[in-house]
Amino acid sequence: MQNVCIEHARAEPQLALNHQRLDRMAEAIGGAQKKKKKRKGTGDRHNEILVNVPTASSEPWLQRLTSSRYYEAISATLIMVNAIFIGVQTEFMCSRAFQDAENNQPVRTDVPVAFHALEVVFCLIFSIELGLRWVGHGLVGFFRGSDLWWNVLDV
Repeated sequence: MQNVCIEHARAEPQLALNHQRLDRMAEAIGGAQKKKKKRKGTGDRHNEILVNVPTASSEPWLQRLTSSRYYEAISATLIMVNAIFIGVQTEFMCSRAFQDAENNQPVRTDVPVAFHALEVVFCLIFSIELGLRWVGHGLVGFFRGSDLWWNVLDV
């Protein structure tokens, strides 16, 4: 038993040093947590702001559809395809007019039926796309928000 007490007495200064180190570490950690709490408070304010943002499930399904990335990607693709189509049609009409001028014939201004049909198809697609967005966001909501000027341009 005496050996145990002697060993305990020898270890006691070492334990005291360990306790001091632990106390310093706890103070350092406590100070860091206080700093984190301050930062966390600003994050809580940010979270409070996000709480008021409507979630996807609270929006009507048509609004979720027309606001989705896939819908916007499809719309952007249709716009690009339409732009290419306009370029092809313009090139065709210009080359035909140039040929008519070279042959001393009157310039034909009639549009081929295929071009006219594709113009109607694009017009219908863009009208449906605009109508879906307008119905999805509501009559007044369509002219509010970050996309206001894009919506005005589309109309």
